[in-house]
Amino acid sequence: MMMMIPVQVIAFFIAVMVIPADVREFTIELQGKKIQWTKRPSSAWHVVDSQKESAGDYSVTNGIVTVRNDGKDTKTDISQFLKLGKPSDFGQVRQIDVARESLGTPILIQRERGKIILSQQKGALFEKPAVISWKAKEQ
Repeated sequence: MMMMIPVQVIAFFIAVMVIPADVREFTIELQGKKIQWTKRPSSAWHVVDSQKESAGDYSVTNGIVTVRNDGKDTKTDISQFLKLGKPSDFGQVRQIDVARESLGTPILIQRERGKIILSQQKGALFEKPAVISWKAKEQ
């Protein structure tokens, strides 16, 4: 049985690790969908999908992403998909290795002002690139 790969959850995890700490809102464009996250005072990230419907609260603890939707929690262990180093490494990395070969080539991270592009030359996650963007603070 092929397990469903929660690409959105993986993109969210990478986003939280790489966006500047003071960002309170970001968008991920993924597989033709635009998904918006806003930080709640509770420190969970609340998702509003493109149809303006709530898609739950997301939070990250030690490489586990918990999605709470309608009172139910779904946990995803990101280390099943990505080779995780120390969280502090994420700020500067140019690529992230995937946890197993079937997921494809390493995920490349291209940084621009106010956005990050995730892509893979070949693979199950980001062969179609995902764009994480946020409003860059005025300097």
